[in-house]
Amino acid sequence: MIKSPSANEACFEAVLKDADTDAPMLRIVKTYGVQPGSYDLICEIAVENLSGRPFSIQMQIQGPGGISQEDIRQDTRKIITAYSKGNGIETRLLNSTEIRGLEQKKIRPSAGFFSSLRNLFGKSENPDIKLNQFLRQNDTNIAWAASTNKYFAAIVRPVQDETTESTGVFFSRAVFYDTHLLEKSPAQQAGASFLLETSRRSRCGWLRRMKEEAANL
Repeated sequence: MIKSPSANEACFEAVLKDADTDAPMLRIVKTYGVQPGSYDLICEIAVENLSGRPFSIQMQIQGPGGISQEDIRQDTRKIITAYSKGNGIETRLLNSTEIRGLEQKKIRPSAGFFSSLRNLFGKSENPDIKLNQFLRQNDTNIAWAASTNKYFAAIVRPVQDETTESTGVFFSRAVFYDTHLLEKSPAQQAGASFLLETSRRSRCGWLRRMKEEAANL
């Protein structure tokens, strides 16, 4: 943690070094900010190139986690993604039970006659395809992504960079964090989340910034 410029901000810093020479390569500063009277949590990630030469970077950001189940009978938690479409917004969703099932299938793949038939007729049983592609709209910049339960939502909204015409942030995959993943019932603190990523074409000449806003509504 480093000194923050404001009482409403907290800054964290890490310096990445070359594994062979121990020379500093990148300085990453993550700043969290709150606004009085608002539920918004503003996060800014600044990447400074210390190497003296330009190179490409890509960041992967984990979405909000820890949204608990309010009602075990009528509270199916979901991951929702949203994309701009004309003058409106198009959304896609997966519920947490389905995401957990897909994560289980990665460890214990389906087998047998009926599974082979589904693969033969184009309905792939590969769980990675659904975790990576179902909530993703081609390579379109994401408008926002959220983790929800019956009453609340934690929303991550990438903010457009002032120097570009897009956010440069894309949906990567849905994930389920569970220490009891292979058991019938999930652990008490288990839950679904998601990963976002920046464009692989991002160039790091000296500084790369990305902002997100997360809100509990």
